Order: sequence, then C-alpha cells, then structure tokens
Amino acid sequence: MSEPTAVSGYYRPVGSNDWSAARFVQHVDWLDLTPEPPSTAAQVPVERIGLSEITGVDEIGPQGGALATIEIRRRSGTAFQAAVPPTFIEALCNGLQRVHHAQPPGSIVPNPIVAPAGGATDTTTPTPTEPPAPVGTSAPADHRKRLVPRALAVLVVAGLLGAAVGLFAQSRAQRDRAELAESELVATRGQLDETTATLERTRGELTSKQTALDAANAANGDLTTRVSELGNEKAQVQDERNAAQELGRLGADAAARMTSCADLLVDIIGYVLEEFYATASIALDTATPVCQSASSAVGAFQAAAG
Repeated sequence: MSEPTAVSGYYRPVGSNDWSAARFVQHVDWLDLTPEPPSTAAQVPVERIGLSEITGVDEIGPQGGALATIEIRRRSGTAFQAAVPPTFIEALCNGLQRVHHAQPPGSIVPNPIVAPAGGATDTTTPTPTEPPAPVGTSAPADHRKRLVPRALAVLVVAGLLGAAVGLFAQSRAQRDRAELAESELVATRGQLDETTATLERTRGELTSKQTALDAANAANGDLTTRVSELGNEKAQVQDERNAAQELGRLGADAAARMTSCADLLVDIIGYVLEEFYATASIALDTATPVCQSASSAVGAFQAAAG
C-alpha cells in the first residue's frame, strides 16, 4: 500500500471569498481535509472525502507562488475550492482515475472525524461502498489533461504572436499617417508661398492707391474752392447760369465719387494694418472701379470748368 500524500494549502466553500489554511492528506481511497487549528493543543474536525464521491476536478487558475487553485465537486452537489501544490493535484487526479476506472467496486463514504492533539490524522480505512458510474466530460482524467503545462505555453506563444501582429499593424498605420502629413505639409508650404506673393502684390497696389488718394484729396480741396468761385460768378453772370449749374452737378458728383473712393481706401488701409490681407484684396477689387469712376468724374468736371 502506498504512503499517504500530505500537503499544506488553503480551502474555501464555493461562493465564499475567505480562504482558510488546511492540511490535505490523500490516502488510497479517500482524502482527509483538516483545517489547521490556531494552536497545537486544539482539536479540529477532519472531513474524510471518498475519492469515489468526487465527480470532477476543475482547474481555476494559479493562486500565487507554488500553489494552484482547483474546484472539487462532490456527488452530494456541494463543492469547495482548494489552493494546493501542483504535485498534489496530479496525485489526486491519478487516484481519481484509478478509483473511477481501474479498481473493482469500492469507495469511501465521507464522514467528519476529529484529529488528535498535535495535528495527527486518523488514517483508518473507511468501509468501501459501490463506486459511482463515470461522469461524462467532468471525469478526473479529462481535468487532468487541462493541467498540462503545454497549454500555458501555447497561450503564451499565441499572446506574443497577437502582440507582434498588433505592433506591426500599428507601426504601419503610423508610417502611413506620417507620409500623409508630409504630403500635406508640402502642399501647405506651396499655398503659403503663393499667399506671400499675393500679399506683396497687394501691398504694391495699396501704395499706388494711397498715392491716388492723396492726389484725389488735393483735387477735392481745389474742387471745393472752384465751386465756391463759380457760385460767385453765377450771381454775376446770369447768362452763364445753365453752364454753372451743370458744372456744379459735375463737381458734386465728382466729390461724392471721390469721397466713396476715399472711404474704401481707408477701409483697405485698416484691413492691411490688421493683417486681414484676404479681406483687403477683396476690398481693393471693389474699390478699383469706384476710384476709376471718381477719377473720370473729376476729369469731366475739370473739362467742363475749362
């Protein structure tokens, strides 16, 4: 008869969040679960679980360090979780495989007993009973296969491959975005050069319009003086009344047009000072025909004034 396998670990009922320290001892046909007492003098109940009563062992995950977490399901419908060394899990699966599939009818009915002082465990062999029928996909042999470390290696390799593919896709997307940004930068630089050239032309035109505005203001002053003189002459020369009226109309029209031209040019100067070059360019296009009309009106007036 083989020696019992004894290890220390932790256990908790399914649904509980609190782990308790315990001693696990596996015999030939049963498993003893002994909670570790707070002192060596205390006596604690030992729960004896027949291997034939265990219907399945499910791996849950690593507990940390050298322990792994499993869930042990019993024929009574109850279950508990245990954190024990992997070597004990393998020994338990071997015992379950032997009891369920290779032994003649014989099993252990679990019953609680009391461990003597000092943590020693009663190893009396329980009375055998008829073994249960194998349980489909939850047979211990199936769960034993889940514990093979090769599965973990496959998961690690798959994770690394997935991470590599993700990094490759991400780097390629970053490169595409960089190339797109570079092409947009080249296009923007060309637009900036074109805008700079347009600005220089606008400044030159603005200088010319400013000169024209100064001349128009001077002409407007002369025009006002001339209109006053013509008014005096009108009183003196009645027969030149019609000519004087026409000359006054032309002068007023020319003055109004020159005023409109001057207002537009003042607005353009303001736009340029505020660096609204696009607006200044549009306003310049609007002011050009107005100032040309004013210049024509002044010319007509001067021709009539002779």
